[in-house]
Amino acid sequence: MSAAPPPDGAFPADAWGLLRDGRALARALAAVGGSDAETAHRRLWAEFWRRGSSVRRAARALGVTPYRFDAAMARLYASDAFLYELAVWNRNLLKRGMRSWIRRWIARGLGPGQRVLCWGDGLGFDALALAQAGHRVCAFDLPGPTRDFARRLHAAAGASVTAIADPADLSPDAFDVVVCLDVLEHAPDAPAELARLVNCLRPGGVLFVHAPFYFLHRVAITHLRVNRRHSGSLAFYRRAGLALFDGQPSWAPLVFVRRGGPPPRRPWLAWPRLLLAVPFGAFYSLGRFTALPFELVNLVCRLAQPWPGRDAGAGGAGAAAPAGPAAP
Repeated sequence: MSAAPPPDGAFPADAWGLLRDGRALARALAAVGGSDAETAHRRLWAEFWRRGSSVRRAARALGVTPYRFDAAMARLYASDAFLYELAVWNRNLLKRGMRSWIRRWIARGLGPGQRVLCWGDGLGFDALALAQAGHRVCAFDLPGPTRDFARRLHAAAGASVTAIADPADLSPDAFDVVVCLDVLEHAPDAPAELARLVNCLRPGGVLFVHAPFYFLHRVAITHLRVNRRHSGSLAFYRRAGLALFDGQPSWAPLVFVRRGGPPPRRPWLAWPRLLLAVPFGAFYSLGRFTALPFELVNLVCRLAQPWPGRDAGAGGAGAAAPAGPAAP
C-alpha cells in the first residue's frame, strides 16, 4: 500500500469541478504530465474533437501495433497520453451515467460501508464517488501519470481511498464489491484478470463490469484483438464462478454475483433490464467477426460527449455552453 501525496494548488477540493471547467482540468493534467497548462488545454481540446488521438499519436512514436499487446504497448501505458483520453471519457455522459448508476445500486442494494475495490481506476473519479458515498475504497491502476493524477485528486478532495501499488497485496475474499469498468478488453490474459478479481471478492459479493470486447476500433487501439472472442459472451463470466444478477440493457455495466454465498436482494427492475439486454448481447456477438457495426457505438459515444466548457476553445476556437454539473 502507498500513501497519497499532499494536495497541491492544481487540484481543487471540489474535485468534480475539474469535470466542469476545461481550464481547471488542463491545469491538473499539466501538473501531472509535466507540460504547461496552455499545452495541456490544447491537447484536451484535440482529444475532444478526435477521440483516441492522444493515444494514437503516442503509439506511433513508440512503434505500437494496434490491438496487440507487446513491450511497446506496455511502454505506452506509462506515457501521459491516457491522461487526456481518460479526462475526456470521464466527462462523457455515458461514463457519468455508469458511475451514478453503480453508486445508487450499491446504496439501495447493499447500503453504506461496503469494502469496494476499483480495478483499473484510471484518473480516480469512480473511487472518489464511492468513497464520498461512505464506502471503504481501495483502488488499483498501472504505474504512471494516471495513478499520480488519482492520488492527487483524492488527496485534494480529502477522500479516504487506499491506493494499491501491487496486485499481490490483494487478499482472497477481501471485498464486498469490485468495480471494473473498461479494463478487461485491454488485458493480455482477460480470463486470468477476471479470475484475480473474483478471488478477492467474497462469496455472494458483487462485480460491476463493463468490457467492450467488441470495440476493436481506430479510437481504441489498445483494445486487444485476442479478446474479441469474448464479445457478447456471458459464458466468459460463468466460467469464472459468477452468476448474472442485474445490469443495464446496454451492458454498461453488467452486475454479477460470485457464487458460493448469499446474494444481495435483487432489484425488481433487474428482470426486465436483463430481458432487454438479450438483443444487445446478440449485437455485441458480431464483434467476434467484424468491427463494422460499431461505428454506431462510436457515434453514440461522440454524441454523449459534452463540450469541454465555455473556455474550451484555446487559441480562439470559439465559445461553448457550460457542460453542467458533473457530480458523481
